[in-house]
Amino acid sequence: YFSIKVTDEKYVQKYTGVDIYHGDEVELLLDVNLLNDFCGTTLDGDDFQIGFSAGNPSQEISKTVYLWYPKNIQGARTDIAMSYQFEDKPIYRIEAAIPWKLLGVTPYAGMRLGFAVNVNDNDDVATYKEQTMLSTGAGLSVFNPTTWGELILLK
Repeated sequence: YFSIKVTDEKYVQKYTGVDIYHGDEVELLLDVNLLNDFCGTTLDGDDFQIGFSAGNPSQEISKTVYLWYPKNIQGARTDIAMSYQFEDKPIYRIEAAIPWKLLGVTPYAGMRLGFAVNVNDNDDVATYKEQTMLSTGAGLSVFNPTTWGELILLK
């Protein structure tokens, strides 16, 4: 289960599907086999990049969940339940339930995962111009899992 509260003085989203990162959206990065490829500097089949967009109800743009990696299962995801809420400006929230089956693992106490959360911000309504990407990973490179943080599951 994933939940995030974003403060954004100007919410802009006019994209769906693979292009949601061009607007305001949130990304979750997970390496579900961290201990076996701890030093791997490129994405592989156990690394997940999932984007969450609240869409834009005023422009009839639907919410979107999109998985970019692993490439062999890339695409819009209907098996990830997502909800969103626009609160008093400038706050919006996204919550999602990601099935462990999609990730191909069975969770256990003490399991270590590579982990990062990124918030993309674009305030230009005319064109794509990512102005900010905030991340939990200091020095993040999206395509290099060694720059992500670590998440340890507790019971």
